[in-house]
Amino acid sequence: MGGSRPVRVVYIAGSARCGTTLLDRLLGEADGFVAMGELCLLWQRGLLDDEPCSCRTPVRQCDFWRRVLREAYGDPERVDALGMARVGLSERRHRSMVDLLLAGGAGGRAALPADYAERFRALYAAIAAVSGCGVVVDSSKRALYASLLGGIPGIELSVIHLVRDSRAVTYSLRKRKVRVEAADGSPIYMGREGNSAAGCAWQWTRAHALCEALGRGGARYMRLRYEDLARSPGAALERIGVFLGEPLRGISLVGGDEVVLSRNHAPSGNPMRFTTGNVQIAADEAWRRSMPAADRRVVTALTWPLLRHYGYPLAAGRTPAAT
Repeated sequence: MGGSRPVRVVYIAGSARCGTTLLDRLLGEADGFVAMGELCLLWQRGLLDDEPCSCRTPVRQCDFWRRVLREAYGDPERVDALGMARVGLSERRHRSMVDLLLAGGAGGRAALPADYAERFRALYAAIAAVSGCGVVVDSSKRALYASLLGGIPGIELSVIHLVRDSRAVTYSLRKRKVRVEAADGSPIYMGREGNSAAGCAWQWTRAHALCEALGRGGARYMRLRYEDLARSPGAALERIGVFLGEPLRGISLVGGDEVVLSRNHAPSGNPMRFTTGNVQIAADEAWRRSMPAADRRVVTALTWPLLRHYGYPLAAGRTPAAT
């Protein structure tokens, strides 16, 4: 199943609740780009748990995914979903990868067994072939998963590190939010990254430290703030086009802050993956009004070095200057 041309993958890295689905959907509207949501969760949520694709059909029944799996592996019913989930999100492997990334070893890339590396490559190549798009957008967020992809021969990886204010992320994480509805109509809730403000702050710091390590390890890398994307999506997309070496054409921005979203086939991600039609783009700043003062103080105290590094004012009432 090998191929001579590498598969171009734009990977959106960051923490939970930092706007990766928004950026994924925007890029997916560009000519030649296909937005695929959090592909690292395809195996568990899409194939093992049979959760719905963003077209609202269960992944195993979705025509797009059946064509992709047939293109990649032959028989869609014989895909080793459990093995792929274990290899891609193995905690044991990830603990060793944390050390590798933070040390900058192996160019910030982690090696997979050759047979699994080929299976991952085949998936992305099949998505490109079935969609007819030359660039696959993956918003899996996890820096550790990006390091796996970066080490696979035949994948040409570009990383967009999306950052959002740690206090906004913590406020969002501590709210209960429906991720998807089960087949019987019962809600399945989005997981919380920490059960306390301090826990959320630690998860945010760890996620972004690992994303920073991707860039230091040699990955093709750029950083973008969610607040800048929401404030001026056109300017942010222009920056991304320069980074990728090609203009992003075909994105329907209305009035500069409204986008027209078409249906896609993301197997997992924020509930926004189900949204189609005209969508207003605006930064969610509810945390400034509603976040408990004690939580805000704790998160600011624990994350201030990276907040300052990313240009966020420590005073909650001030908004970051545009970059």
